Amino acid sequence: MFTQLSSCLGAAESSKFVTVDELAPDKGGFILHHFISRWLKTGQKVVIVGLEHSFGHYHSVGIKLGYNLLKLRENGQVVFYEGLKRILDLSLADSSPFQFDDPDLSSLKPLYHEISSLISDNTLVVLDQVSMLTCLGLTTPSVFTFCHYLVTSLASMHNCQLVIRLHQSGDKTGQLVRLVHRLAGLNLTVAGLQTGQSRDVSGVLTVRTRGVEGEDWDQRNFQFRVEDKNVKIFAPGTSSAVL
Repeated sequence: MFTQLSSCLGAAESSKFVTVDELAPDKGGFILHHFISRWLKTGQKVVIVGLEHSFGHYHSVGIKLGYNLLKLRENGQVVFYEGLKRILDLSLADSSPFQFDDPDLSSLKPLYHEISSLISDNTLVVLDQVSMLTCLGLTTPSVFTFCHYLVTSLASMHNCQLVIRLHQSGDKTGQLVRLVHRLAGLNLTVAGLQTGQSRDVSGVLTVRTRGVEGEDWDQRNFQFRVEDKNVKIFAPGTSSAVL
């Protein structure tokens, strides 16, 4: 886990449902690896639903951060569910519930039931990258309902957490992000610098946490730098590269 990111999130780090919203491609991966590392270090179960990256991607990052996902998968602490491959298998099966020409919520029911069967108490579930489902033609209401079912399922379990990564790239995915945000206790938005790329600043992190009443949101803005084995978080404008 990344100490400075953990300090930045505070108590909200333990929210039952966390969204990671990317305004620039592949900017929020470090947050997923932070949560994965955090749960693995306490010896708890991690379920990764891969809708974009392969198991090899997570394994190579894990080696850099000091854990071996291959061994952890063998002993059962880590489960990797190949979401896109499973969708393809379902679509090719006889009497397939998944229809690429007219997909709807019923297409996602097998995925929901299979993912739910992998979850028990004391489990982190990482859903990476749910926006891929809209690329397959699924409607925003269908994908939102799928996420809502997962949130509801985990809410009834002891010490579980769901982290969902989304990419916002248009009206369709923007609507999905806004809907899913309403379910979360912690929203993390990652974007690039408005002034362009910098060698010393990787991007901007916006942290939004629910207020005491559950309706209002508290928002804080940071900048970050992703390093080989660490992430540094600092107040906007305090890096020497942007002074």
